[in-house]
Amino acid sequence: MKSSGTFPQLETKRLILREIGLQDAEGVFQNFSDEEITDIIGMGSLSTLKDAEEIIGEFQAYFEKGTGLAWAVVLKENDRFIGICTYEELDKHNSRGEIGYDLLRDYWGKGLMSEALRAVISYGFEELELNRIDAHTFLLTRNHEKC
Repeated sequence: MKSSGTFPQLETKRLILREIGLQDAEGVFQNFSDEEITDIIGMGSLSTLKDAEEIIGEFQAYFEKGTGLAWAVVLKENDRFIGICTYEELDKHNSRGEIGYDLLRDYWGKGLMSEALRAVISYGFEELELNRIDAHTFLLTRNHEKC
């Protein structure tokens, strides 16, 4: 599996996927303080912005340790944070990765996460040279399944 020291930025027709940072704390907080979303993914809702900053720190540690990647998904048109795409577990020995994502509720059902995931999956196979990508799914509303 190839790896470089620079965090990869990806681009699609409507989105930019860039390294997540503290500038994304409000969006992360908005997403993970939404009880419907946190119930679906099995985590407690965030109660402070500091909680969001800690999660961002965990995401950044993936890249620093070489165990994963976490992209902030932002709209090209206005640089608005709308979600997160991750490889939470990169297994270099077995050339596999586990993909995850979260999307702010206002953007469900618009095809944005499908667009982002196509770029992340292509990056996994082509640049990271993965031969297997896993994803865990959760029972969601019909609208969210179309993301």
